[in-house]
Amino acid sequence: MKNALLAVVLVITLASISGCVVAVGNTGECGEKKSAGKFQNSATKAEIDAVGRLMSPNAQTRGYRAIAERKHLTERERIYLIKAIDKHVWSPNDKEALLVLLIKNRQFEDPEPETAKELTDIQDQSP
Repeated sequence: MKNALLAVVLVITLASISGCVVAVGNTGECGEKKSAGKFQNSATKAEIDAVGRLMSPNAQTRGYRAIAERKHLTERERIYLIKAIDKHVWSPNDKEALLVLLIKNRQFEDPEPETAKELTDIQDQSP
């Protein structure tokens, strides 16, 4: 009897302190499907998510500012950051400052030769 009771207590204890991880399907954070061409998890995405979970609005603004100041963010990371700023930053002044910083910090790559020719043609046609 004691052995059976000990076994039941042991099973209940193990069940209550052990974790369970369930992965269902191939979905992202908001139920969006992931594919090879879509945004993949990165350290920057994880940092943006972590900043969004901060409780202090000032801490969120400082965290987003630190990420926005980084050089060489990918376009997908920039878009993800913009969406996070829009969702989590409440102050219109802070939103504007962060977005302006992100725009000013953008690293433009040289366009393809054909695109550069098209841009030159457009500039030549402007008054």
